[in-house]
Amino acid sequence: YYRMAHRRGRAGIGRMNAGAGAKLKYTKKAEEIKEVSLQSAVSTVKQLEVKLTEFAKTHHKAIQQDPAFRHKFLSMCAPLGVDPLTSKKSFW
Repeated sequence: YYRMAHRRGRAGIGRMNAGAGAKLKYTKKAEEIKEVSLQSAVSTVKQLEVKLTEFAKTHHKAIQQDPAFRHKFLSMCAPLGVDPLTSKKSFW
């Protein structure tokens, strides 16, 4: 019986409403974290695209001459949708 007396204040309408407010705060914070994370990921992918393109320009001959190296390089670029080995010559 003594332990039961210490449990007061844990249930009721007020407690349920307080929980809803905390849930709303956590939901808002989760959305903020998602947005920052997405922006960071997009920025990182853009930087990687630039670096891969620079690397392809610098090591163009080695990439073209070594099939194993070219395969590894292209398999790294493909998931990003980057094709840094496109021809420098324009269609027009």
